[in-house]
Amino acid sequence: MVGRTLARVAMSKAKGSDDRISFAFQDGSEAVFDVEGDCCSSSWIEHLELPGEVNGAVVLSVEDSDAVDATENDALNPLGGTSDDEYRSREHESLQVYHTRINTDRGEIVLEYRNSSNGYYGGYLSEVTP
Repeated sequence: MVGRTLARVAMSKAKGSDDRISFAFQDGSEAVFDVEGDCCSSSWIEHLELPGEVNGAVVLSVEDSDAVDATENDALNPLGGTSDDEYRSREHESLQVYHTRINTDRGEIVLEYRNSSNGYYGGYLSEVTP
């Protein structure tokens, strides 16, 4: 992706799959990633932050963070003290938070995805054929 010019970034739910993010480039090509979890876990996209205009932005670098254990962190785990019913309906034995930062000449794209498991499994981005 580095050095390529973006046309658009989109999130979707792939049929029978986990959350998906796609990067369309001005040359007509596309890079598509599913957010997946290892056995006995579940992964999903929590947030996607985009600069004001991605059409025409050149990708400068891509950085993945290590997982952050958010199970006991109130700021990252709404089960740790908020009244958000959506999160209270999920039971997180272990909640991991991941960030992928895509630096462009127009600002940073930040993909935050999460994985819920029994503590032995994790989540990841997996490139798929569009």
